[in-house]
Amino acid sequence: METLKPSDKLLSTSHNHIVASNSLALEAARIAALSLAYTPLVMSRSIHGEAREVAKVLCSIAMDFAKGPMCLIFGGETTVTLGHEHGNGGRNQGTFTIKDHSSALIGC
Repeated sequence: METLKPSDKLLSTSHNHIVASNSLALEAARIAALSLAYTPLVMSRSIHGEAREVAKVLCSIAMDFAKGPMCLIFGGETTVTLGHEHGNGGRNQGTFTIKDHSSALIGC
């Protein structure tokens, strides 16, 4: 199947509505953290990269901020490169199940 061109008749009757966005999700997370008595910090709106590598960076950041009831909030999109043998779960699960670094995130 070929990608629709801007002049395609099908597009004249289609409508797009954005019902959520990265910014809305980050703001909702910030408000939720406040309601739970955490100090929220929106750290980034544009995290990207391989989930395994991003996890290492996020864990290091979490350890630097591990003082008091804080909630570090990140938005963006990571990727997961699948090998020959792969399990269940997506990129978010892949980011936060890195065994060597996950202990830094407990309580964050």
